[in-house]
Amino acid sequence: MNNYFETEARVDASRTDTLFRLSFLGMLELIEDAETMHTGEMNVDAPTLYRKDGAFWVITRNFLHIERAPVWEEKLVVGTYPLPPSLMRCERQNYIKDEKGNLLVTSKTEWCVLDAKTRKLRPISSLTCYPKELEHKKERVLASAISEKEPDFSETDLKFTRVVRCSDLDFNHHVNNAKYVNFIYDCYPSEFWEKIDVSDIRLDYLNECREGETLEVYSSQTEATDESTGKSRKTVFFLGKTSEKKIFSAIIKTR
Repeated sequence: MNNYFETEARVDASRTDTLFRLSFLGMLELIEDAETMHTGEMNVDAPTLYRKDGAFWVITRNFLHIERAPVWEEKLVVGTYPLPPSLMRCERQNYIKDEKGNLLVTSKTEWCVLDAKTRKLRPISSLTCYPKELEHKKERVLASAISEKEPDFSETDLKFTRVVRCSDLDFNHHVNNAKYVNFIYDCYPSEFWEKIDVSDIRLDYLNECREGETLEVYSSQTEATDESTGKSRKTVFFLGKTSEKKIFSAIIKTR
């Protein structure tokens, strides 16, 4: 059993944005696909975990650092590997490289396990199918990440409301983690995204969001001048919530 996984990919038309670049959703999907294939090799994929341990994986945080967005029909290598698990949490390091081996996107995802019946956290040690003998890699492609605290949002920061539909769901019957990046994207028009150069993204998944719930999505911005370059850099904050609970928060930074 390999302690890492790599697969080849390409920037197909279905995963590009309005500027022929790999979209944020495309980045998350390529990484998620690689993670899924590797958990399959490790025999700890979602169907196996549910069948043997009555549990399922949940991604709690997603971090991306973008050196350069891959472009139309560019050939890529997508890699992933788990770090040694803690009591209640697992972390995966992920990357997207070009054909020459240059890192284009680095990522880390934080995972936990929920019991399928109670929907409560389960210790990693309680899983019978997790390969505890695996010699985990310890190096990190993404060590530091965005850590700013979200602001207090007001009603003037409300960008839109959206009813969650069946097409938003994954096999856990909640909104798939990668889909939240589209909610972020929809806060602003295409002109906004075409004018900025995003370097970092952080997504925190706070509660499950289910079919039929109405999601309110908020966003606000701050701007500061980078003293080393003289360029203006944006920090954009996002919050998604229902009338009863916070669902997700997110931050993006620009160069």
